[in-house]
Amino acid sequence: MATFMGTSGNDTVTGTPNGSNTNDTLQGLQGNDTLIGGDGADSLDGGTGQDFASYIDSGTAVVASLANPAVNTGFAAGDTYTSIEGLIGSNFNDTLTGNGNTSFLQGGLGADSIIGGSANDYADYANASAGLTVDLADPTQNTGEATGDTYVNIAKIRGSAFDDTLIGDANGNTLRGGAGADVLNGGGGFDFASYSDSGVGITADLADSSQNTGEAAGDTYISIEGLRGSDFNDHLIGDGNINLLQGGLGADTLDGGAGFDYADYFNATTGVVADLANSALNTGEATGDVYISIEAIRGTAFNDTLIGDANTNFLRGGTGADSLDGGAGYDYADYGNATTGVLVDLANNALNTGEALGDTLTSIEGIQGGAFNDTLIGDGGNNNLRGQAGADSLDGGAGFDFADYGNAATGVVASLATPGVNTGDAAGDSYTSIEGIIGSAFNDTLTGDGGDNNLRGGAGADVLDGGAGNDVAEYVNATAGVLASLATPASNTGEAAGDTYTSIEGLRGSNFNDTLIGDGGDNLLDGIGGVDSLVGGLGNDIYILDNALDVITENPGEGIDTAVVTGTFNYTLAANVDNLFISTSANVSGTGNGLANFMTGGSGNNTLDGGIGADTMVGGLGNDTYYVDNAGDVVTENSGEGTDTVHTTITYGLTANVENLILDGSGNLTGSGNALNNVLTGNAGNNSLYGNDGNDTAYGGAGADVLVLGNGDDFGDAGDGNDYIYAGAGNDVLIGGTGLDVLLGEDGNDVMYGGAGFNYLFGGAGTDTLIGSGGTGGSDVNVMFGGDGTDFLYGGNSTNYFYGGTGVDTMYGGSGLNIFISSGETDGNLIYGGSGQNYVYGSNGGDTVTGGSGVDVFLMGTGADNISGGGGVDYAWGGGGADTFNISDTSQEVMVVQDFNTGGVNDFVNFAGTSLHSFADVQAAETYVAGINTTIITDAAGSAVWLIGVAPGQLDASMFKFS
Repeated sequence: MATFMGTSGNDTVTGTPNGSNTNDTLQGLQGNDTLIGGDGADSLDGGTGQDFASYIDSGTAVVASLANPAVNTGFAAGDTYTSIEGLIGSNFNDTLTGNGNTSFLQGGLGADSIIGGSANDYADYANASAGLTVDLADPTQNTGEATGDTYVNIAKIRGSAFDDTLIGDANGNTLRGGAGADVLNGGGGFDFASYSDSGVGITADLADSSQNTGEAAGDTYISIEGLRGSDFNDHLIGDGNINLLQGGLGADTLDGGAGFDYADYFNATTGVVADLANSALNTGEATGDVYISIEAIRGTAFNDTLIGDANTNFLRGGTGADSLDGGAGYDYADYGNATTGVLVDLANNALNTGEALGDTLTSIEGIQGGAFNDTLIGDGGNNNLRGQAGADSLDGGAGFDFADYGNAATGVVASLATPGVNTGDAAGDSYTSIEGIIGSAFNDTLTGDGGDNNLRGGAGADVLDGGAGNDVAEYVNATAGVLASLATPASNTGEAAGDTYTSIEGLRGSNFNDTLIGDGGDNLLDGIGGVDSLVGGLGNDIYILDNALDVITENPGEGIDTAVVTGTFNYTLAANVDNLFISTSANVSGTGNGLANFMTGGSGNNTLDGGIGADTMVGGLGNDTYYVDNAGDVVTENSGEGTDTVHTTITYGLTANVENLILDGSGNLTGSGNALNNVLTGNAGNNSLYGNDGNDTAYGGAGADVLVLGNGDDFGDAGDGNDYIYAGAGNDVLIGGTGLDVLLGEDGNDVMYGGAGFNYLFGGAGTDTLIGSGGTGGSDVNVMFGGDGTDFLYGGNSTNYFYGGTGVDTMYGGSGLNIFISSGETDGNLIYGGSGQNYVYGSNGGDTVTGGSGVDVFLMGTGADNISGGGGVDYAWGGGGADTFNISDTSQEVMVVQDFNTGGVNDFVNFAGTSLHSFADVQAAETYVAGINTTIITDAAGSAVWLIGVAPGQLDASMFKFS
């Protein structure tokens, strides 16, 4: 016995020369080694790497089995194997058997029998000296070194370094062409073209192989669904089918092309993080990978984190405790490759079993089971449960849930009511809380139960029976538009062709241009995407609209029909359609037709215009706008549903919970508010606006308007025309416009502004502020009545009349003619003349009056008044009481006092701020004009007081003030 050992490199280790029949021990150690024991019962230990036991030197055929060496014959008899991954036969007719652990079986020359321990083993022609043909389905077609070879349980082929043709069978095959321009034909099943042996990165394009580079250059593909790259930076591109792209090590670009495609990490030796939305977060074998048109991920046998993007994703974690996060979109947890049944519970992941054990599911809406008996449980959302083969228990939980047979290989019979009749993938399945069924691409029979069911037959001539309830036939996954008619299904086209309907009340179309036709019942017609033609026929039909170009056809007398708008567009009801329902949060408008329409808004800011009929409009949430043009129109709003507005061309009163009213057109209309804080806007006609309760705002607009504001703190703007504003109780603000306006403040502390023209401002009770017109028109007249309370009156630029009323009022003249009338009052007012001519008729209280720069006339009452001229020449009658006449040098002042009292109750002259500081100064400055019996006292600045009918001797020091 001898021992032979290799090195750390790739070695060929040969035992004792043939003929000695010595039992040798051969050890390859590191590297990819070939061990040639020769004759004798040899112990072959490959060590690490990919190692072969070779019988190339045998002079006869051998039987060699990695799975059961006891059956070995010839040079292989008695040999044992440790860490041996491949067998190399002799030049004769050998039988080579693998162990299922990815064994490479090289028969060499001769008609060899290649037997795999499992489908993981290769028929290996890597050392062939010329190109060859290998056909797993029909080995009689083999050529070259493969001629005469037969295969059992072989699903993988490794070709030569030359131009090969490798052909799979009906199973899933892996074809590794190697160097050379190879033809890789997968046959049936899901097949891979593999470049895992390549020493450099490659480009492999299933859609256009002329783009291939590296080891893939010149290769052509037939029935190839998957690509496996090298350990370097590869660019793998799919075609229009479902592709699995396995980049391996390296920073790979995985481009699925059209179809539904996987980034595949099944062969990775550690767990990965793979994120379709942000691949910069990837780890492990996925590090550096970039995704284009990738919809799904297949993970490793370890703990993976797989994250989807905003599209529909399938996340297949495989074994290990995986984190599957679908992200946005409708996403599936995929257990399609599980080797036993699984329990998957979207609501409680802790209950998961089998391959799903330890998985956590986030933003996952659907589940795909495997080929065994699965239990799939949904959550509170709308779930698709795809059990596939096996007797599966499908429990949707809350929400609207589907039993999904969309990828079944044959047609199914699936009945929610009597699942015992099920066939195909549905055979043995049981249903709990399942409301819908998705059929296969073949001829299915789908039956609902007593509830409202959605039946989605898919391709094929399907029998759809809704059973009791309101049931819908769906074509949402169709790849082209359909014509589907409940009345005459023989006319169906597209995916609906051949379908028949029993107890089906509704149709749901595709994302393309559909024609959906109802029958004589109450139908639901939903076109989904595209520009759809919807024909309800008799019955009370419901139309779902998601495109502004969708067309509804209804004839008169065909029922009470409803259009439901789900898109972001404005819509006008088609003829003979009665009702409109806006089912979107977008700010869209709905317009009625000539019927009495019932219109309901969504949660956005909607505009509802019923048209000429007597319409009912319900706005819902949002700030809604209504157009009312019929006395029979009804507007309904609930409390807290936004700030809403009615436009109307008729006399109208706001209903509850509507805030604003706008009168359109030019008619003479009446508009009324409600208990809210309303905004009422008139039109060009003569309007009457009634605020009622609440803090209201009213705009009269053009025309002769009457604004009755009611209770609350209101705002009224008269606008143009001859207008009346009645404020009512509350602290109100009233504004006159052009024309003759009457503003009545009534109770409360009001503020009133006169407009251009003739203004009557009545403050009423309370502390009011009245402001005359500020315009430049000389014809403007402001007549202001303060009323009860302490009021403030401000004149305008033309003619102003001030009536303070009861209470201590403050009045300011404007730049025009100011007439202040306090006669008969006893409170005493503060009066300030304007820059124009001022006439003051004082009260019987003690008034304080200041004139302006013009000629002022003061006719005071019986009270003790304080009178200042304000500059210019002024005439004053103090009336009864101890009056004070103030002379100032601020503006040169001449005050002519017509009734200065010198006996009994004396009047006073106050020279504060002038050059006169004492009675002696007064005597020195006085002049007596005997002819008019007038004493004139003039200070150094020229300001003077004329005391008519008073001689100097009648004056004494008590009649003068100097401070």
